[in-house]
This record gives sequence, structure tokens and C-alpha cells, in this order.
Amino acid sequence: MAGERGLKVVPHLWKTGISIAAAVHLAAATPHLAYLEFLPKELCESALRKELVRDEIRLVDGRIPLPSRPGLGIELNRQALRVFKDAANRVCPCV
Repeated sequence: MAGERGLKVVPHLWKTGISIAAAVHLAAATPHLAYLEFLPKELCESALRKELVRDEIRLVDGRIPLPSRPGLGIELNRQALRVFKDAANRVCPCV
């Protein structure tokens, strides 16, 4: 819809390595997506951003290369996933 109207799309998906990987794939498939918000994990205070993904997607010379591995091209840190799940269960045991 944005492309039909001559509008740019700029996703704001920087909270986790998962959302960044999804945004990178979206950018690769969307010609009118010229930019995406990217915050290196070193500049972020969120443990979710720093620990959830093992192989962080990196900015290289002003560009983010598309991962070549299957799926989103990332590997989850299973130990961090368990820690975040346990923390979520303490906050809301109904899940």
C-alpha cells in the first residue's frame, strides 16, 4: 500500500535480534524500504536485545548484509530464552 502511494517504509524493529533479522528480510523484499532503524546491541540497555540471539546481525560499512543461513539467519540463545521465559512466568504465572 505504501509503495502504491509513493511512500517509504521505515520499520522500527530494534528491540531483539529476532525483530532486526525480520526487518532485514523485509527490507530485502521491499523496494520502497530505503532505511531501517538499527541500534547496535552495544548501545542498548535491554538484556533481551543483548542476549536473546547468539549471532547478532551487524552493520558493515553502512549496510546490513542479508544472512545466508536458513530462516531468519539467526540462532537463538536457548539458555537466555529459558531465563526470559522463567521471568515472564514469575510476572504472569497464568501463561
